[in-house]
Amino acid sequence: MSIGNDLYVDPEASINVESKGYGINQFPIAGSLQCHGGVGYGGTVTYGSITAPTNCGAGGPANAGGGAVILSVAHATTLHGNINAMGQNIYSGSHSTGAGGSIYLRTGTLMGAGTIKADGGHSSYHMTGGGGRVALVLTAPASTFASHTGQVTAYAGTSPTSLGNGAAAGTVYLREYGQAEDQGVLIVDDNLWYRPRTTLL
Repeated sequence: MSIGNDLYVDPEASINVESKGYGINQFPIAGSLQCHGGVGYGGTVTYGSITAPTNCGAGGPANAGGGAVILSVAHATTLHGNINAMGQNIYSGSHSTGAGGSIYLRTGTLMGAGTIKADGGHSSYHMTGGGGRVALVLTAPASTFASHTGQVTAYAGTSPTSLGNGAAAGTVYLREYGQAEDQGVLIVDDNLWYRPRTTLL
């Protein structure tokens, strides 16, 4: 969707494509079951763009992956609600979840405290989906990410048995005005105490 002026997401509102990606046991390329930006429990192959993601997340044996949110906003985005492209969660039985999808937002400025998440689906068991991909690009001169205080994540899905999970985080890419495509910040963070946050670029 292209928006010619401003985008405002109310605190009670959301842009939500959770579980709207590839369906049960569906995936785009061989080896990518439960994968996208990070590998899932059942797969070994990642796919999609770090800097301009548009792919949906792969499904798992019992649940769907996350869909894709692709937005171009000419001026300001004020996010008090959330943008959600998570894989489908499951909290009963030993079922496998899908991978996170994509969130690709190009906007003049980004403000607010709303969350932006393309996490893998969470499970009551250990077979969770890999993280998806998020790319946020600011296009207005002098704009920075300091005016947005909400979480931006592409975590692997979690479960009570995370130590044996095998799923991995996806990618979060942040690019401010005036930066070339290879000059942004790339974050891979799986939100586990024994694997600290790492900034790669």
